[in-house]
Amino acid sequence: MSSSSSTQRKDNVRYNELVLAALETMSSRGGRGDSIKRRAADKCIAATQAAPSKWADDRWYCFSSYCASLYNVGGKGIEATPADKKALKRIAKDAAEPALFRQQALFSLAMIALNENNYEKAANYFRLAGDAITEVIPSDRSRQVAVPSSEAKVVTVGVGSILETSLDAITYNLDKLESPERARNRHGIFECDELVKEEIAQRLVVGGAKCDCCGKDRREVEGGLFRCTKCKLSYYCSPACQQKQWKEGHKKCCLSPGEIKIGDYMTLRGLKSRTELNAVLVRVVAPSARAGRWQVSVLCLSETISVASERLFHIRPAK
Repeated sequence: MSSSSSTQRKDNVRYNELVLAALETMSSRGGRGDSIKRRAADKCIAATQAAPSKWADDRWYCFSSYCASLYNVGGKGIEATPADKKALKRIAKDAAEPALFRQQALFSLAMIALNENNYEKAANYFRLAGDAITEVIPSDRSRQVAVPSSEAKVVTVGVGSILETSLDAITYNLDKLESPERARNRHGIFECDELVKEEIAQRLVVGGAKCDCCGKDRREVEGGLFRCTKCKLSYYCSPACQQKQWKEGHKKCCLSPGEIKIGDYMTLRGLKSRTELNAVLVRVVAPSARAGRWQVSVLCLSETISVASERLFHIRPAK
């Protein structure tokens, strides 16, 4: 037996061991606690990374199970760690990965960003996931892969069907992020003054779908849109559009992420003690007595609180 054949056989054995370990952990009795979920997720990504080929049996099963555990919708999953994000980004950027896996990695990064109330980043990842779906070649669409199921341990589904479901989910989430009405509710201004609603609603919609100057769709721009390097919240299709927008008003309202002024409308992110306020719209009232903090008015509650500067994030500029 050649050394390459021996190595391949060892790789196959190792992969099968990892898949079995992942399946056993996921199906273990009483294994609904976070520690068991974490172990199962780690085994699933380890199996995904150790697979002898990109389309190895059960590779999609392990990877999709891993991704689903990180969504943490309704508290049913686990909190994504920096290592999880790194693993997903590695797969998303790997040109050798099938587009099915790349779009799933991007979709998962989008869902993680949603959990963290980072809507701009979530929208960007959703769009990239949609782009990856268009890159799936016909021969891959016709493949059958094993997927998790509540009715049985493993069922087989066509890749094309999986992609249709993913595209529906991407469309649904982008609609929520790009809708002014849904943005009002998401940021807690549905009970605020009508004037505030009208002035702010459009600025709460995530950017990146079109040029903020001429309105050209991102899909019409070769290489995609680029962001303002200062505020990182405005998007343009060309330097000419960026320069025009700068002269027409962006210069006056463009603020760096850490630059905060009294009267600014901002959102909260990363609060630990009052998580219900994450993503809620606030208005900066004054510097707090403690350095590095600000007094902000929580508009939907008519309440003023003190928050650290790093928990405050700008909404999109008026221009």
